[in-house]
Parts: sequence; structure tokens; C-alpha cells
Amino acid sequence: MNRTCLITGGSSGIGLELARQLGARGERLVVLGRDPQKLAAAGKVLGPACQTFSADVGQFGELQSVAATLASSNTHIDFLVVNAGIVEVATVRDMQFAPLAAVLQTNLVGAAATVKAFLPLLPAGSRILFIASGFSLVGAAGYAAYCASKAGLVAFAEALGRELQRDDITVQVACLTDIDTPQFAHESRSKPAWMTSDGVRTAPMPVDRACRKILAQCDKRHFFIFISADVRALYYLTRFLPRRFRDWLVNRLLPWPR
Repeated sequence: MNRTCLITGGSSGIGLELARQLGARGERLVVLGRDPQKLAAAGKVLGPACQTFSADVGQFGELQSVAATLASSNTHIDFLVVNAGIVEVATVRDMQFAPLAAVLQTNLVGAAATVKAFLPLLPAGSRILFIASGFSLVGAAGYAAYCASKAGLVAFAEALGRELQRDDITVQVACLTDIDTPQFAHESRSKPAWMTSDGVRTAPMPVDRACRKILAQCDKRHFFIFISADVRALYYLTRFLPRRFRDWLVNRLLPWPR
């Protein structure tokens, strides 16, 4: 039997590509996005079997409305992909408060709101996937709000997974490397000069390849999903190296304002 997959932030980037690949498998799709025009374009790409809803994950009432519509048609969600997220690049000193708060609101509060709204529709045997980042594992200069939101997302997912064990609902977190998406392009354009002068971040992974790797790892029951050697190494580095040596190494791997 085909599953129903609900994907937030599904009108572009990783969310859209995950939806496309899941649709190619014959899965039923429910896609949420904030921008009605992008959402309409995504719906044309994904085909008539895809339901689209315009909703902001930062607005719990909008998510509740979508959940009520799905419940009224007896729709169950077998795979919930909590993907919606934004990034703004600047130091805390230089960033205005509004974008700093927006990152936290969308990436962390929005993720919690998504789960709260749709959890009643998840049956036993279903799965929740949170899309996080390698920056959930380390504090990177210029990404304070983003790192905090993604680190909080990992902690939220870990606690949620323990709560849902008795319900046979699997919770996973994908900690990703840089992916070639419109959001990554926006991030690259907005970087301050000091952020582009050094550091060893690799070229972004093509989005189709990244999503194939994510979905392949989802078939396993591991909590963490890694699709690249750099983030996997970062995970072990942050877990097992002494703090002083870890900080020394991270300062040489990632840029910071001099």
C-alpha cells in the first residue's frame, strides 16, 4: 500500500526534491509551503496526485487548519518530513533582531508546531524525519541563530523519539552538508567578506543526489542520518575530542571574524 507523505517547505529546494522522488515511488504527497506562487509551480511539477496547502509553519493555527482538512478526509500521514527552514548569515552584533527571531521561529518553533499539529494523524509504524544540518553539531560564527535552531531541533527530536517509542513511530534527524538549493544560493550571496576568506567548506552536493541518500538512509532505523563524510567526521569530532582541542580544530576549519 502506498504511503501518504507530508512535507513542509516543499515548494523548493530539498523539500521539493524529496517530494519529487517520493512521488516517483508512487507515494501520495501532501506539500506545504508559504509562497502560493512557488507552491502552485511545485504542484504542477509533482502532478495531480499531490495536495498542496499554503501554510506558514510559524503559525500554528494555519497548520491546525491543514490537519483538520486532512482529518476530515480520513487521511493518515505515514511519513512526516519536517523540512521548512530558513537561514540568515551575520554575526549577532550585526544582525537585526527580527531576522534572528525569524530563524528561531521557523526552524525550531515551526518544527515543534508541525509535529504538534500533525501527530494525531500518524498511525503506528509511521516515521518523522527532521531536516537538520551539520551546524546542529557545532557553533559556527555568523550562524548563531541557525546553529541554535538546528541544535534545538536535534534535542527536540531525541526527546520526541523517546516519547513515541510506545506508539511505534520512528523519529530520525538528517544532519546535512551544504546542498545546492536556492536557500544555499541566498546564503552564499549574503555572506560577509570575512566568511569567504578562509575555511574548508566543500562544494555543495547536488540536491537530487542528497535526497536519494537521505531516503536510502531513512529505510534504516538510525536516529542520525549522515549523507557526507564531512558531517559524519564532525559528529565524531564533537563527541570524542577534548573540548580545547576540538575548539582549536574548528577554528581552523571554519571562518570567524578576525
